[in-house]
Amino acid sequence: MIAERLIDEVHAAGATLRAEPPDLVISPSGKISPELKRRLKERKSEVIAYLAATPVPPTQSPGVTEADSWEWIEERAALLEFNAGLTRQQADHQAFLCWFRRFVGPEK
Repeated sequence: MIAERLIDEVHAAGATLRAEPPDLVISPSGKISPELKRRLKERKSEVIAYLAATPVPPTQSPGVTEADSWEWIEERAALLEFNAGLTRQQADHQAFLCWFRRFVGPEK
């Protein structure tokens, strides 16, 4: 997914990205290159949609259970299946990878 790769590039540059529709907010914006800013602008609607479908997960709260993680994965999979037109198997796979990258670590 292009939006996810762009977000990963923003994070790799040491910045954060959040959606405040109709805007994307980069903080600190000086950490990303003009080329990355241009690509974010070109894919702005996709990035906003991706961020909107990926709310702050419950695993950042105390008392989180394994069931909470699976619920988060299932919710992402449903959004990907419906919004991105993926098959259920593709959506499950992408949702798990998203969860893994976010909470366990980047793919090796």
